[in-house]
Amino acid sequence: MVQIKLPDGSTKSYEGNEVPVADIVDSFGESWRRQTVAARFEDEVVDLFQSVSGEGEFKLLKEADEESLSVLRHTTSHLLADAVLQLFKGAKFAIGPSIENGFYYDFEVEEPFTPDDLEKIEAKMKSMLKSEAEMKREVWTKDKAKQFFAAQNQDYKIEELPPVTAPRPGHADLAGAIKHGFRDARPVLERSSARETAARVALGAVAQLFLREFDVLLKSAVVALGGIAVEREDADVPAGSDLRCPDPAAEKLMKAEIDRARKEGDTLGGVFRVEAEGVPPGLGDYSRPPHRLDSRLAAALISIPAIKGVEIGQGFASAGIPGSRVHDEIVRSGGRLSRTSNRAGGIEGGVSNGEKIVLRAA
Repeated sequence: MVQIKLPDGSTKSYEGNEVPVADIVDSFGESWRRQTVAARFEDEVVDLFQSVSGEGEFKLLKEADEESLSVLRHTTSHLLADAVLQLFKGAKFAIGPSIENGFYYDFEVEEPFTPDDLEKIEAKMKSMLKSEAEMKREVWTKDKAKQFFAAQNQDYKIEELPPVTAPRPGHADLAGAIKHGFRDARPVLERSSARETAARVALGAVAQLFLREFDVLLKSAVVALGGIAVEREDADVPAGSDLRCPDPAAEKLMKAEIDRARKEGDTLGGVFRVEAEGVPPGLGDYSRPPHRLDSRLAAALISIPAIKGVEIGQGFASAGIPGSRVHDEIVRSGGRLSRTSNRAGGIEGGVSNGEKIVLRAA
């Protein structure tokens, strides 16, 4: 027998070892049948096609309930996949779970989607919702699923990577899986990996070219790796440097340390430095914290998965010395105001001050 306890403290019992959620919803009458999109049994959100067993707290979830979002987004991702397959012949799809602020699906198509394509896909999805087509959940064996996708020529589903059930420390695997209730950590690690960082590098290259049009020059370098640091961080990086290191002698030692770590099956940490020269004074905001230039730049760097610390200018070293050796003296030179040093890294109070902006991240 299945026994559920409702939010008002009352209980209901159903015959059998397990009962479909849809049958429980039906027992509450037509009004609830029309409004309910999912349910919560104990700590798990379940859709209407799943079954529950044993005893536990039970709550019906309507479309407006935040808890039902994961089910709605998961269902909508399947609707998205079906719409794309109908509109784009030969399209192949991979994975498409719900995420914190929506859902997604990975597709392979002959040409990248255009804004017009996205409008067509959305219109198709709306049309499918209005149709009489039935959408239901079925649990298949792995062999049956493989046969089905093979017949549909969906290679990615056949060759889908095995689930990740052993989370790695230092990664988002476990925390992300707990947050979204995933039993497979792969949707987490696939969206919190060096591949995501690589996409930023590509966009950064475009941004660098754009800023050159305004005479803002960007420079970056690896200034420490595996405990080995360069002598001069602001030196130019020699052409052909494999590690983007401004110190050839230090780079040689860094490479040897990398080889040693590789043989031992280990990894190494490091520090990189980014400079922006030619930034005009006044960028940023001193009154609204989210708009302060230093908070935005620090957030951009710390959001890289591997980064654990960011400093601007003299950064953490300022904590151990008097203020008189921290602040940059303002002087008049050549008819303009300038600084005798740049310990602030070009940003004061959240606003650029006209000096070179310098950031380091580890």
